[in-house]
Amino acid sequence: MGQNMCDSCGMPLSSDVVAPKNVTEWTLCKYCVEDSSGKLWARTDILSGMRDHYFIAELGMKEEEAEKAAQEALKKMPAWKDSF
Repeated sequence: MGQNMCDSCGMPLSSDVVAPKNVTEWTLCKYCVEDSSGKLWARTDILSGMRDHYFIAELGMKEEEAEKAAQEALKKMPAWKDSF
């Protein structure tokens, strides 16, 4: 996706949310990497975070609808394109 969005969750990136250290080829936000290692969290962790913190909390979706929306969004992310 490039420098403007997280390649894992699609979050817009600014200097305060870019992961300070990561060991992948992707540009990631600080919410998608493990603090200690800089590695990408598991897809299930990213999915639940997107579902709960974005689709439900921010957009007001019901849980089932939010789950489907988060899955569809992850399918489009470079970090997850080969895992579906």
